Amino acid sequence: MVVEAEVQVVVMACNETEAGKHKCECYWSDSNNEDEEKQFGKFFVKTLKMREICPDFLVRTMRLRWEEGDRREERTVCQFHYSAWPDHGIPTQVSSGHGCRLLTVITQQSTYACSTGSKVMLQHT
Repeated sequence: MVVEAEVQVVVMACNETEAGKHKCECYWSDSNNEDEEKQFGKFFVKTLKMREICPDFLVRTMRLRWEEGDRREERTVCQFHYSAWPDHGIPTQVSSGHGCRLLTVITQQSTYACSTGSKVMLQHT
């Protein structure tokens, strides 16, 4: 999606494993090691920075690069990872403002971290 649809912001409302089931791949590194990159076929992903907004909400900035023939491309992607979203339904704390706070933070951070006109992808499995 990041390459095909030129998505620049990923909102991840799930964990890698929920209720004992594998939900998504860990395509990022939780390390700020300058040399650490993950490879997925022809794609390479490197975490550039990571910031914890609150205990259940992280913002990661990643660089995705790939090569096709003689052409090399790379893109910066912002990931908003909200780990408290339940596997089914909505968070029980939405009524106390956590859901609205999440949307506010995503709006503020995507304006700050990404260019205007960014395409956003929501990931929830």
